[in-house]
Amino acid sequence: MTGSWSPSPLCHSIAGSGAASDGLLKGVAPGAKLAEGKVCGEDGCPWSPILAGTQWAATEVHAKIINRCLGSIDPPDVDPLEAAVNDLSAQTGALFVIAAGKDGCGYRVHPVGSPRTAVAALSAAAVAVADRGYIANFSSCGPGAGDSALRPEISAPGVNITVAVPAAAPPRHSCIRQNGLLAPAVNGQLQSSGLGHRSKSAERVQVSTLRRVGAR
Repeated sequence: MTGSWSPSPLCHSIAGSGAASDGLLKGVAPGAKLAEGKVCGEDGCPWSPILAGTQWAATEVHAKIINRCLGSIDPPDVDPLEAAVNDLSAQTGALFVIAAGKDGCGYRVHPVGSPRTAVAALSAAAVAVADRGYIANFSSCGPGAGDSALRPEISAPGVNITVAVPAAAPPRHSCIRQNGLLAPAVNGQLQSSGLGHRSKSAERVQVSTLRRVGAR
């Protein structure tokens, strides 16, 4: 699920075949089946289309792993965005992989917002591989705003990522810096590792993922 910008870079980072680069620039999980959902317009991202898109991905598409790069400030109580992630995860077994946000990460605390703070979500921070894997300065580094829980829980490359761009806008590939690209990287890894199999519940996938990277 994306905002107002093109989903092409996100889709390529997950399932790109590398056809335009003679097989050199592939996605993390080439050939993975994707469903695109665009829930925002140029004038903003109201909660209603975000909630509708969340419902669509989980109950109509029946996606096992749902990528999200949208959110808002986390209130003290469970808000509708968090509730939707928790409820749909419990009902369908879908795992929501959600980018931690882009409020920055320096020497101060930069809490992640909703719905990354949902109990059932797997929140992901962006790291700069060239900078010894430290969290990128634009990526939120936590903790959770409402309960100070450990968030984000996992990280993935999010700086200088080469992705496909729409065919009408040459060159065919571009190197970009984007908070929203790290969640697709995690999504693709889950698919390629077999953790996205529909027989596994969202909780089992979440725990298995964190155990693999030593977060728990």
